[in-house]
Amino acid sequence: MMYLNYPKTFNIVDVSKEITILNDIKMLGYSLPKYEQLKLMQIVTNDLSYVDIEELDIIKGEISDISRE
Repeated sequence: MMYLNYPKTFNIVDVSKEITILNDIKMLGYSLPKYEQLKLMQIVTNDLSYVDIEELDIIKGEISDISRE
């Protein structure tokens, strides 16, 4: 008998495309630190949807710390 395992969550966001968009904006020479921070948080949240909320909060804190430097 064959079993199928389905993920607990489904996300239609294309993480690779979102990273490309973020890089394209940087390559155009725009400096949008708040946008970059929020976009990075969105990418991480979508990519790591399976991670515990506590661990995700730690990662988001690291992103915030990097943005302040």
